[in-house]
Amino acid sequence: MGRRTRVVFLLFLSVILFSGCSKPTVSVTVNSAKVVEELITSLNVFLRSDLGTGNARVGSNSMAYTFPEREIIQVELNCTFIGLGESLKPGSDEHRKEIYQKILDSVTFTVAGKKVEEIWGYWPKTTGKNSASTMKLFYLIPEGTPLSDLKLTFDGAKLGDPAYSLEYTEFIR
Repeated sequence: MGRRTRVVFLLFLSVILFSGCSKPTVSVTVNSAKVVEELITSLNVFLRSDLGTGNARVGSNSMAYTFPEREIIQVELNCTFIGLGESLKPGSDEHRKEIYQKILDSVTFTVAGKKVEEIWGYWPKTTGKNSASTMKLFYLIPEGTPLSDLKLTFDGAKLGDPAYSLEYTEFIR
């Protein structure tokens, strides 16, 4: 093997070796953000009674809630982040709970500039070491609120990268 061939081979080998050593990135992808008719939960999900729940229907394995004079915003998202912790087994309930809390801590939902404090959600359906997919968040807004008044903001510092941020405003009815 000639010297030039060895150099090219070693360069190629080092690219392959170091490509797996790249730092994980932070990103949030909002798959959908829309007004939904009802909040459907499994029977073991607890909603506080002082939230003004107007109607609740019981299904075979779930409950569907509606709220008088309010609309329900459902946001479905995928997320990658940095620094959850190595001790948790990916996909375990503890891991999904930690991911849910990390994402919840990073998100702010505002209506006409006012922060919405009450947020519900479902743990992500699937998780990786530093990722989550098909996670759902729910917010209540006053009925008839213009969708242009809604804003969802993700704080990249809380997801592991202070340089990252996302403001999402493309809500649909």
